Amino acid sequence: MKFTIHPYPGPQKNKKKIEELDRWLQDKLTDDESRIWDRILQESGYINRLYSDLYTDEEYAEANAIDGSRELSAYLLFVEYYLSSLLNSEMGRNDLNYQLGIQSDLGAIPDVNERLLYYGELFDNVCIEIKNALEYIAVYKGHNQICDKIDSKDILRAKGHLLSVMKKKLIDQIVESWQFGDPHFTMVQEVFQCENDIWGRIIRTYWEMRERSTYITSMLAYEQYPIGPKKEELSEFDRTNFILQRQLYADLSDCCCEIVGREGEHITVNIQDLIRAYARLKTICKNHLKTRKIENLNGDMPKVCVQIKKRELMQDFAELGLDDPEGVLRLLTYGKAKDLMDAPLIASGKYYYMVPSLVAELQISEVILSMANGFYFRGKALEHRLFRLLKEENITCGKIKRHESSDTYECDSVFVLEDCLFIVEAKAWGFPSNITQYYHMNKKIIEAGRQINRLYEYIRLHLPEVLGELGLGEDYQISHIYRIILSNFQRADEQELENTFLCDYNSFRGILKGIPSGVLIKEPRNKKLIKIPIDPNRNSKITAETLVHYLQRNELLELTQNILYEKEYCEPLHNLCIKKKYLERKLPLAMVWPQPISSAGSEYGREDTR
Repeated sequence: MKFTIHPYPGPQKNKKKIEELDRWLQDKLTDDESRIWDRILQESGYINRLYSDLYTDEEYAEANAIDGSRELSAYLLFVEYYLSSLLNSEMGRNDLNYQLGIQSDLGAIPDVNERLLYYGELFDNVCIEIKNALEYIAVYKGHNQICDKIDSKDILRAKGHLLSVMKKKLIDQIVESWQFGDPHFTMVQEVFQCENDIWGRIIRTYWEMRERSTYITSMLAYEQYPIGPKKEELSEFDRTNFILQRQLYADLSDCCCEIVGREGEHITVNIQDLIRAYARLKTICKNHLKTRKIENLNGDMPKVCVQIKKRELMQDFAELGLDDPEGVLRLLTYGKAKDLMDAPLIASGKYYYMVPSLVAELQISEVILSMANGFYFRGKALEHRLFRLLKEENITCGKIKRHESSDTYECDSVFVLEDCLFIVEAKAWGFPSNITQYYHMNKKIIEAGRQINRLYEYIRLHLPEVLGELGLGEDYQISHIYRIILSNFQRADEQELENTFLCDYNSFRGILKGIPSGVLIKEPRNKKLIKIPIDPNRNSKITAETLVHYLQRNELLELTQNILYEKEYCEPLHNLCIKKKYLERKLPLAMVWPQPISSAGSEYGREDTR
């Protein structure tokens, strides 16, 4: 694990320790090791220069100069105005943009869909980054009181906080890639150059696959539970339930999960109660926006942001029939180490405050998925789907559960194709949200690999008995035993862990059914994204050779990389710039319905069977 000497403004608190370590290592390292160590120190210095430069920016310094009693309110009001202006821009209105200094002239982008994509992605990015500045202001600086009247100049000054954390995210991602990978850093004059950022590419590709998966699931949810003027909260609940069950493969109908807080706070809530509460908060914020009238940056907190009495919200939640309304409220109240989208209620005195545009536009399923790594759940639904899928394809399958002395050997599924036996462990996990979580997910996969290797050794030694349990004769000949770890999320790197295949359920289903992996693909003739057909395209039963061939590939990754291209950009900080390559979509993430869809799908089907 690499380190930075001190990635924040102020004195280098670890400098003395690093110097002592440097002296201690001098006569203990080989020449090659010394060169590596010197490079680590040099690159750490480059990273420190980036952070130091970022925090000397004039806008950030000006934001820090706001009076502490007004700082939180100024930031919340700025965020609401900023998000409102982005939504206005999407609708072709630029009322607030000039006052807030937001670029609104996108005349250079002639296509209206591309302009919508630009503002939509900017809105999403801002929503994600709000939390960092808010945590800095409310938690670390302790400026957490709400002031009802704020000067418009303070609102505009608060812009520095948001812009600085959006730039800081880029540096943080570079640091994470550096800690887990081996990108190459150089500093040429005032330009920091980052090359060979393998981890950054993996995470970018993973998020592309994840977005495509959740996007199509959301589209299906809106088709099944459309928006209506009445019972909108119920439809919101049904849509979220639909999306989560398809993404997590967990039965949420009776799912009480312990949310493990980073402060040691443990709250057990019913996930469906959490969804109902979010849906009610969205209703409150939407109603506020419908009746709100803002003519200028007046700085009137209750008019711009939602202000609701704590007693009234508790009564609202009680009417929803929640098992533990107090526990849900605690979970939804912002505090240390919490995300504003996860916990949108800011408590002050007898009131709660919310940033209405943020809450009204959030997708509840994405909020729940971002918290899913803190859930305790088993993917029983994933195991059931796996069995149904195998039986639909008339593949011989079964489960193994044996007690040998004090040991238990339990396998989610074994199935036989021709002369090959496949051992499958189905693992449903929360979705990694960053490089660190993706790295820790790899550790979980390694643990699952040890588990399946133990099963492999047992089955290999008891193969005749296992075949007998599957209804095959004990003299049935098996030439090879394969191992598969099946999960609910897509991978953006290797497909094999030593001698075990790694595969997500959607890709696995596609392999057996003869449907291309993934949810959106590029149509070969017009190069637009199309929806993949859900009906099988293969007439004959899949063979063991074909299955192994597909497991060795990452078809979803190949399809995803086909719609990504490498682009170089130079991000200005203050006096320095960051020069880096990143992956960008060739096409917007939007549904395209070319005619006829069936012919495009069958073409892919024919391609798969050749």
